[in-house]
Amino acid sequence: MFFKKKTGGRTTLFFALILVITPAAPLQVAVADLQGSIDAGASAPPDASIIGNKAILSLKDVLKLALEKNPQLSSARSEIVVRRAQAQQARQFLNPSLSVQLENVGVSDAAFPDEGLEATLFLKQVIELGSKRGHRRSVYGSRIRGAEAELEIARLQVVADTTVAFLDALAQQQALGVAEEKTRLAEDLLAAVRLLVRNGAISGAEIPRAEVEVLLQKSETRRKGGALRESFVRLATMWGAEDFTYSRLRGNLAIHGEVPSWPRLASMLEKSPQQKRWDLEIERSRAAVKLEDARRIPNIQLGIGPKYFDSNDEWGLQVGVSMDLPIFNQNQGARQESLAHLARAHEEQEDTQLELRRRLSLSREAMLVSYDEARALEENILPRAREAYDDIRSGHFEGAFELTAVLDAQRSLFVLQSRLIEAQRSYRVAQARAEQLVGESILTDSRN
Repeated sequence: MFFKKKTGGRTTLFFALILVITPAAPLQVAVADLQGSIDAGASAPPDASIIGNKAILSLKDVLKLALEKNPQLSSARSEIVVRRAQAQQARQFLNPSLSVQLENVGVSDAAFPDEGLEATLFLKQVIELGSKRGHRRSVYGSRIRGAEAELEIARLQVVADTTVAFLDALAQQQALGVAEEKTRLAEDLLAAVRLLVRNGAISGAEIPRAEVEVLLQKSETRRKGGALRESFVRLATMWGAEDFTYSRLRGNLAIHGEVPSWPRLASMLEKSPQQKRWDLEIERSRAAVKLEDARRIPNIQLGIGPKYFDSNDEWGLQVGVSMDLPIFNQNQGARQESLAHLARAHEEQEDTQLELRRRLSLSREAMLVSYDEARALEENILPRAREAYDDIRSGHFEGAFELTAVLDAQRSLFVLQSRLIEAQRSYRVAQARAEQLVGESILTDSRN
């Protein structure tokens, strides 16, 4: 379309118009929104006193430290910031383009009197058809929600790993207590043996055997102390520390509540963060399919701009419309790829569901086994073993039993106590892993 209007202006006016319309410097992308996202998403510098000046840590204190300082969570938060920045970019409209075209530059007026300078300023804008921009927003919106789901999964991983490390350290702490009690009993037994030897009740050959038992128990106590320090350091690494700067842990391994039924656990798994993550991945894949389908539709390019004729000092207006013809490239490959990604997402979701159910079932079975063993030890076996030990020790003082019988009863008692600690630890570890999978507490009566 072409219009002419006599303006009486000169060529310099045209170039002045160009200078006014054309930016003097490249446009800069505003970073305030992105910086705000970074400030909101990134974790604040951890407070060195987030648990106060406590010397004895509970599980709640340990989890607070880990969730504040664990680098894995910082990485997951940064990923959300990246996804938000990508979504911000995907929301932008396409930039217009500005072109300048000069014709008959340097043509002599004497040789070509009718061919004077012609200058065209053309502003073009691509119009996206097929709701491409909306589909892009859907794709990147799903990616943001997926990154948020990944953060929740990472948080549950940190909680579970920290809980397991805490339980291991607590079990070692209790094992050290058992070893110290064994040492004390061995020293008491040595003192009693020496008294009996002085009174002539038993042979003096019993003293070396009792002394060896004391030495063995002291060595075992030192070994348990080293294992406890190692478990403390391993626990401290959960919040990025190189050493455990606290005195001890507070808590117990006692089992509370009943093992939940499998149907209840399976129903909880259906609402887990893992399931949500795959739902979001399928949502994103479906949005990507719609986006690739929309890209089959060609965009149109609208243009408008003035044209100046120096030969007669007149202006005209040009309007243009252009579009690609989807003859050869109809985005076939990208559409097939997006459909393949969607199918793979469904398959991977099914595989993940089977794996999660398998792991959850194994955790529940471990809880059942540990629960039965712990109950049997607490309610029947340990009380009888302690009663037998007390009877044999009393009988030894009266000369009814030899020292060997006392030592055997003592070892049996403490082996059973160690088995109880391990059964309780195994139960609580399996519980922590099951709660990591379902994303919530699985016991109606759960205590630390």
